[in-house]
Order: sequence, then C-alpha cells, then structure tokens
Amino acid sequence: MERSDAGRARWVAVGLALGLGAVVVVVAVARGLGVHAGGAGEREIRALSKDPVLAFRAPGTELRAREEHRSRRDPIGEGESTSTIRQTFGLDGEPGDTVEAYRRAAQADGWAFVVDGCSRVDRVTAAVFGKRSGGFDATLVVRAQLDQADAGGDAGEATRRGLLVTLEAAPAGLESLPVDAGLLRNDVQCLRQLDPAEPDLQPPPIAPLSPEDLCAAIPVDAAKAIAPQAVGVEPQGDRECWLVDAGGFPLFVVEEARRPRAFYDDRRLSTTEAQGQILFSVYGKKNPGLARSVWVATTTRALVVGTGGARLTEGQTAEDVLVAFAGLLR
Repeated sequence: MERSDAGRARWVAVGLALGLGAVVVVVAVARGLGVHAGGAGEREIRALSKDPVLAFRAPGTELRAREEHRSRRDPIGEGESTSTIRQTFGLDGEPGDTVEAYRRAAQADGWAFVVDGCSRVDRVTAAVFGKRSGGFDATLVVRAQLDQADAGGDAGEATRRGLLVTLEAAPAGLESLPVDAGLLRNDVQCLRQLDPAEPDLQPPPIAPLSPEDLCAAIPVDAAKAIAPQAVGVEPQGDRECWLVDAGGFPLFVVEEARRPRAFYDDRRLSTTEAQGQILFSVYGKKNPGLARSVWVATTTRALVVGTGGARLTEGQTAEDVLVAFAGLLR
C-alpha cells in the first residue's frame, strides 16, 4: 500500500513538471512570435510624437497626462491593436471653443477634417481629422466633455469635465467619432450655456409602458392604409409591440423612448411633421447604416417607431412610411 502511494506521488510530480514545462514553452513561443510590441509600433510612435498638434495648447486647458501605446500583435489569439498617443487635459473653457481651436491648429498642420459631432445628452463634443504621416494613415480625435455625463443614461457614466486628444496610426472615418450626433447637427457648440435642468434633458418617466399599452396606441385599421398586409398587433418581450402580417412578421416595431427628448431632437429630420407632431430620427451620422426609426410624441408618452418589413412603393423611402405610420399613433 505504501509503495502504491509513493508511485502515485511520483506520477503527480512528473505531471506537474510536464505541465509547468508546457506553460514555459507556450510563453516562450508567444514572445518569439511577437506578442510584445514590435518595430512597426516603435516607428509609428516616433512619427506620431513629432506631429505639431501634440504641442498645441488650447486656451483654458492644462495637460494632465500622456500615454503611449505601441501596436501589439497576438499570434495566438489573433488580436491586434494600433499605436496610439493620448493626451488628457483639464478644461476650464467652453468645450466647443476648445474643439474649434484644435480644428484650426490641426488644419494648419495638414490634418484634413473628417467629421464632427455634439450631443447635449451625452454632453460631449468632438471632431475627427485624418492625414498621411510617416508612411501610414493617421487619425486625430479631439473630444471635450462637460462635468456630468448622460442626464438620462445608465448609472456609472458620470465623467469629469476634460479634454482628450488622441493620435492613432489608423485611417480616419465616421467610426472614429466618439459621440453619435445627428445627421443635421454639423457644429460643435451644442454645449454652450447648457442647462442640465431643462426639460428636454430629463429622462422619460420611471414607470415604463407595458407592451400591451404600446399595442393599444396602434390603430390597426388606419395602419392598413400604409401597410395593407397588416392583420393586427402582438406584444413582444417587455418593451415592444409589433404591427404584424398574417405570418406574424413585424411590419413596424413600436417601443417607448428610453432617452431624453434632446437625444432625438439632436437627430431632427429636416422639416418633418405629421399631424402637428414633430418627428426626429433615432439614427445618427456615426451609424448611418442603422435601420431607420423615428421618435414621436403621443398624447401620453414619447415612442420610437422602427421599420420591420413594411413594403415600399416606387418613390417611397423608409422615412416616408415611418412618418406616415408614426402620425397615426395615439
């Protein structure tokens, strides 16, 4: 019995040794294949560091921190990151004026403007620029934030007033914009003299409408003039109602607006009005490919209407049928 226990102990020891050796081999191989930053990252950081925009200081700003991250490649997990330089500033002035100051400085240094955006609800204003630098495409993002974050957002989103300037060794595009602003809002000054207590910045009522209540707001017979294949409504989950066809396929999707009115107002559709109700788009310039949807105020609550499978006739757009259907909601 004792000899058997001793034998088992020897096998356990051998197994542990083999396992430890395997870990060492994996780590060594990973290092050899370049999990750590490589030469390309060093070259990119050197090139980005020479850009004059990093030395620019807008009035009312104070540099607090600078971080550098060299591009990193993980051949095992197949992950890859880009080289970035981030500067964090304290901010005393107007966020919009600060972004405008950077716009002038950046364009004077050869940066091409790509896109800007401003959100009263997220309380962020930002601009994106791009240029060729050191043999690669580079992105400059300037983001200015007011003290409190989203008036109607999730808990834990509160941020301090400040400015973040980021240089990245990657092509610039809409996806680089750190705020999802509306299609028609093409300025960075929506935060000027912002009053957090204004009604449009307040979150919707705490008690949400049930799917059954949402369905009660849809006049099915009238909706058939817009979607002839409609047969009725169906509550879905705990927050949606569908106008459906005979196969149960959604033609329109209705849910309660979950953000403050300003979120949608900043995405206003140009001069769109239905039966005296102003409608706003829900999609913004950062995500122009999202399914179309609109905001509408009913007699009791604000609702968001999205297209499901409603058919379009020749010359119609998704907005046309959304606006027509939203104008029917009670």
